[in-house]
Amino acid sequence: QMKLKDTTMKKQPTQRYQAEVIMKQKDAEIKKREDYLSRMTKQLEEKKEQLHVSNLKLKQMSKSIVLELNLKLSEKEKEVKMLKGMVKGHNAELQTKNKDIARLKNQITQLQNAKERRNEFIKTFANTNDEEQLKQLQKIEQDDQNEEKAEEVVEELTPPSKSMFSLSDNISNRRTKQRQAPFDSARAN
Repeated sequence: QMKLKDTTMKKQPTQRYQAEVIMKQKDAEIKKREDYLSRMTKQLEEKKEQLHVSNLKLKQMSKSIVLELNLKLSEKEKEVKMLKGMVKGHNAELQTKNKDIARLKNQITQLQNAKERRNEFIKTFANTNDEEQLKQLQKIEQDDQNEEKAEEVVEELTPPSKSMFSLSDNISNRRTKQRQAPFDSARAN
């Protein structure tokens, strides 16, 4: 029995020692894992903080970009409104000028018709000295002056073009011929 006790006593310290060694190894392993977990937790917290800071910066940048774009957009909208107003003004002015041109063209045709009547009158009564006919001749001269004024106004309102120059030349040539017609018929008689 003693031998058994001795052997068991001898075994106990070695088992106890081995258990302590295993416990120390397990404690060391646990400590390593705890250190590793604490490092990983710290890194995770740092990454979370960096992510949070990055998100804040991103939000701030996006807000400033949106504000800047909104300002540019509002400026462009104001510019578009101003240009629309200018276009409306120019269209109204153009319509007014077109109406004036149409009215003046109508006056020109009326004056040309009056010239034709005058020329017929002059041709028929060129050789007589009646007072009534002299009054009619004076009225015709006044019509000529009105026609010249109307042509000047039309020239002011319309931009010069090749067709306008040829039209004014034709009118000038006709006017000259019409003025000379009574004298030519008087010379012929």
